[in-house]
Amino acid sequence: MILLLALSLVALLFWVGLTLDRTRSWPGELMLDTEPGRSEDVVVAIVPARDEAEVIAASLGSLLQQSHEALSILVVDDGSTDDTAAIVRDVGDTSSRVCGLVTAAAPRDGWSGKVSALATGVDEANERWPQIDWLLFTDADIAHHPESVRALIACAREDDRDLVSVMAR
Repeated sequence: MILLLALSLVALLFWVGLTLDRTRSWPGELMLDTEPGRSEDVVVAIVPARDEAEVIAASLGSLLQQSHEALSILVVDDGSTDDTAAIVRDVGDTSSRVCGLVTAAAPRDGWSGKVSALATGVDEANERWPQIDWLLFTDADIAHHPESVRALIACAREDDRDLVSVMAR
């Protein structure tokens, strides 16, 4: 029993130390190139949103400013009780890029709300656009750099990847 307690304490101290270590940072090689190549691949951004009225307009605005022209945006309203859907519709009225607002059904059995909303978005995107080269899953509170979609595609193509995942700053 004492051995188990000692091992648990060592593990706890390790993780606390790792968490509090402010000298650790993300490796630079994971940063996206600021001058990516050009691509006309069809990209659909799927944005799950639940009660995001305070941030959704800024997030969609940053997606609307993307230099990648073959980008469509699909917002999946995941049971919002605020003005999220109305704001998305208003933004959609000002741009052809915001191509849709979908209301998510109740989460699928055994699925969390956001993952189920993303799956709803994928299903809807596949119905609306017969040829999608890439899906961009992004949260409703992320402001994107104008070159982020091109940079993600360039990163994927450069290393022959099917998936690129980066952290937001």
